[in-house]
Amino acid sequence: MSLMFVGVCFFLGATLISVPVYSAVLYVIATHRRLRIFRSSFYALTLSNGVFDLTSAILFVALECFPHLTFANEMFWNNRSTYLPTFSLGLTFMLLFIRIFGIASLVLERTAEAFYGESVLEQLLNRPMCCLSTIFRWMVSLVLAWPVFIQMDISYEKVDGETMTFIPDHDIQVDVLLAAIVVCSCTLVCTLSCLFLVLRLVTNAQAVTKHSQYHLTLQSLGSYVVLLAMTIHFSVIYLQNPKLDTAIRQMAAWFFFYNAFLTYIHPWILLLFNGEIRRRLTSLGSPSATSKCDQLVHITRIPISI
Repeated sequence: MSLMFVGVCFFLGATLISVPVYSAVLYVIATHRRLRIFRSSFYALTLSNGVFDLTSAILFVALECFPHLTFANEMFWNNRSTYLPTFSLGLTFMLLFIRIFGIASLVLERTAEAFYGESVLEQLLNRPMCCLSTIFRWMVSLVLAWPVFIQMDISYEKVDGETMTFIPDHDIQVDVLLAAIVVCSCTLVCTLSCLFLVLRLVTNAQAVTKHSQYHLTLQSLGSYVVLLAMTIHFSVIYLQNPKLDTAIRQMAAWFFFYNAFLTYIHPWILLLFNGEIRRRLTSLGSPSATSKCDQLVHITRIPISI
């Protein structure tokens, strides 16, 4: 059993387990946006990124996982001379870029909140500007991935009985350079933002604010840690393999694992470290419990620490 097939099974298993959890978390945030605790820019970005994550997971399963499964393998192989291989690879690049920009937006949001305060971000990200920023990320990702969408020589090839994407030598260097620039640049920006954020939290004298920011920061950094690990790992693979096509195959196999973590780690982090979301989830089947919790928030007017 190859590493790539194990990665495909891992992503499919993670999808089956995590999609219901992710959907429930997004439902709680969306249906309780009227409460002050869920009106912050952090939750606005979580909703925006969450809708994309669920959509991209479906597309990734259909275009990248199915070619490695027996029931769909022959169909993809028969379409190796069509535009399908190019479209699949281009869409994978585009979805990766959108997800990385989403991770960067969460990290930058935490940094901006620490420096400028929550009220300023609420005015920007809880209005149409949030939708515009999301559309902007999608458009930029499409433009960056466009060189892949116009590579007409991409096809499929059989490697050890598996259907894999074949990229000609004159295109593979462009694709690697494109992905490296976007991934490494966003990782560097996130790393610098995290350093500034940690410095700000350490020097913050308000204990309550520091406690709240610490928990929200922890919840926003899960995906960044995965992105950092992927960047380092893929850099090592690239440096250790003199043949570029060999390095690409190894990265492609490991990408199924990293993509699963990049897609689904955020809802699990929220479930583990966000007490308010846990309480809302446990009370979904009990309207009376939800009503009492809402009354408590409105009566006290004190944001519940996360």
